[in-house]
Amino acid sequence: MTLPLKDIIARTLSSTKGVKPSFDDYHVIKALLILYEKGPMGRQLLSKNLGIGITPVRTLIKRLKLFNIIEVDPVAGCFLTSHGYKIAEGIRNTISNVIEASNILDKEFLLYKKSYAFLIKKGTVILSQFNVTNIRDHIIRYGAKAVIIVYIDNDLAYIPPYREFNENEYLSLKKLRSILKAEDKDAIILVFSDSDTEAEKAIYSALLELNILR
Repeated sequence: MTLPLKDIIARTLSSTKGVKPSFDDYHVIKALLILYEKGPMGRQLLSKNLGIGITPVRTLIKRLKLFNIIEVDPVAGCFLTSHGYKIAEGIRNTISNVIEASNILDKEFLLYKKSYAFLIKKGTVILSQFNVTNIRDHIIRYGAKAVIIVYIDNDLAYIPPYREFNENEYLSLKKLRSILKAEDKDAIILVFSDSDTEAEKAIYSALLELNILR
C-alpha cells in the first residue's frame, strides 16, 4: 500500500518510547528534495545540508527506509528509491522554483525585511479550492511574518480577490512572473521571513497540512 506524503511524514515523526525525533516535517521534505536534486550523498553531507546533527539524520534515514523511500549504498551513501524519487518529483512539480524577492518588490509590498517567492505550478487552480485568507493564515501560523498570494490568469498576474491589483499597476508582479517563468494558471506565494529556511518551513508545513503537497 502506498501511503500519502502526509501519512509518511506523520509516521516518520512519531515518538519512540515517548521520545520524539529532533527533526520535523521540513527536514523530511528537504531531505527528499536534496537527494532528488543533488543525488546520492553520505550522512555527513546530508546532515550539513539539513542543518541538523548526524544522529537525527541517521534516525531520519532509518525511518524513511521503512517506507521504501531511501536506500543506503556503502560507497555512494543514501539515495532515493524509485518510489522516493516519485514523491520528491511530485513535491518539486508543485513548488517548482523559489527566489529571494526582496530587491524585486515595489515598496508597497515590502512587508518585512526579507521575502521569498515560491512558484506553485497550476497554483491558481489548486489554491482556488481554499479561501486565500485561510492559506495565508496557515503559512503565517507556521512561522512566516507575512504572506502575499499572486495568481496568474489570462496572462495577468494579480493579487486575489481583486484583479485591479495587477502587474499593470505594480511592475514587480510582472518581474516576478518573468523571473520565475510563471505560466497561465500558476501562482506565486510571497513569504516574508528572516531567512529562506524559515520561509521554506512555513510554506512546506502549511501546504502539507492543506493536502496540497501529497
